[in-house]
Amino acid sequence: MPDLASLQQQFADHIVTHDGDAALLATINDKGIAPAQRLQIHQNNYALLLDAALASTFKAVHGAVGVDFFSFMARQFVQQHPPKTTELARYGDLFPAFIRTVAQADALPWLPDLAALEWARAALLAGYTDSATIRSDYPIDLLWQGMQDPPLIDAADIDLQSGPTIIKLHFHNDTLFFTRIDED
Repeated sequence: MPDLASLQQQFADHIVTHDGDAALLATINDKGIAPAQRLQIHQNNYALLLDAALASTFKAVHGAVGVDFFSFMARQFVQQHPPKTTELARYGDLFPAFIRTVAQADALPWLPDLAALEWARAALLAGYTDSATIRSDYPIDLLWQGMQDPPLIDAADIDLQSGPTIIKLHFHNDTLFFTRIDED
């Protein structure tokens, strides 16, 4: 029987990687539910928690692609990029870059930039940075406004060819602003 620290590490590794470990399964009591099924419950809860955390941070992306596609991307992201800290507010910094690798998202070429804008916003609101600048070939500030619930503008009126845009996110008098910057 492994010591508690080793057992906890095996459990955490199993939840994150989904790798079956016979030694770990042997330590779990079979009281009506098979050990593998017990671990599956924890794996599902872990995935749902991180999906919800990402959806909370990336609300406009979630709104743009819908629940099913967002969850599809989130589950892939969680498997490839598990959290490195228990602070969920810091989880998702790699999500915008990850979206660029999702072939099914190619039809929405502005989606990674929208995610980058949302991550920058989340980082500012959490106090991790004082300002951020996002460059995009698309009007991501307008897309962000159109993807709010309720929408701040009609997304149907957004001209995707009106970019490129540079958006500076910053606080002024405790209010977060998105400011468009001219490239000149």
